[in-house]
Amino acid sequence: MAKGKPGVMMYWEMFDTLSRIKPEKLKTMLSAIRNFSQYGEVPNFNDDEALELVWPLIEQKLVADHEKYERVREQRTNAINARWEKERSKNTEVYEPIQPNTTVYKTERNIPTSTSTTTTTSTATSTGASTTGGKPPRPPKHKHGEYNNVLLTDEELTKLQAEFPNDLQARIDKLSEYIESTGKAYKSHYATIRSWAKRDQEKARTSSSYYPDNPCNHVKSEDYSTDDVNPF
Repeated sequence: MAKGKPGVMMYWEMFDTLSRIKPEKLKTMLSAIRNFSQYGEVPNFNDDEALELVWPLIEQKLVADHEKYERVREQRTNAINARWEKERSKNTEVYEPIQPNTTVYKTERNIPTSTSTTTTTSTATSTGASTTGGKPPRPPKHKHGEYNNVLLTDEELTKLQAEFPNDLQARIDKLSEYIESTGKAYKSHYATIRSWAKRDQEKARTSSSYYPDNPCNHVKSEDYSTDDVNPF
C-alpha cells in the first residue's frame, strides 16, 4: 500500500484476533496481511467463514496503520525540506547538498543542480516560494468501468492497453463491479489491475503444474459461462 514502507505494525488486538484462528489457517491469514499491506491485494479466502469473519478486524488495523505511516512520512519530508531551504538561504556560495539519513525522502526533495551562484540565485527568484518543498502536480485521473469508479491517468491507461490488448475493458469492468459491490478502496487502481492479472497467471500456472494430465488444462476460458466463474 505504501512505497518504501518496511512492514506493518502488529498491535496487541491483532495478536488476540489471530489467536482465534486455527494453526493450519494462520499461514493463509499472514499471507493475506502481507499481500494487502504491500500490494493492495484483497484476500480471497474461498468461502472460509472463519477467516472471512476475522479479516475485517485485521483490515481495519492495517488501514489505520497505513494512514498513520503516510502522515508521519509527510511530516518528516516537510521537515527535511524546511531545513534544506533554511541552510540554502544562509549560504551565498555553492556547496554540496545536504544528504538526509534515510533514502525514503530522497526523491521528495528538490535539490538544486546549478553549478554557479548566479544560476542558483536566478532560479530561486524566478520560481518564487513555490519551490520550498512543493511537489509537482499529479496528472488527473479519469473515471472508467461500468460504474465509473475505476480511476486511471492517461499514461496508466496507455500502459494497460499495451499490456492487455485483448481484454483490458473486461478487467476494468471486473474491478469496477467489485468496488461497487464491496465498497473497497484502493490506493492505485492501475496497480490493482496488474496485481490481479499476475495472481490469475500464478493460479493458472500452479494448477497446470500440479495436474499436467488434467484435460481441463486445455479448456479455453470462453468454454465457461460467466455465471459459473467467480473472479474473486
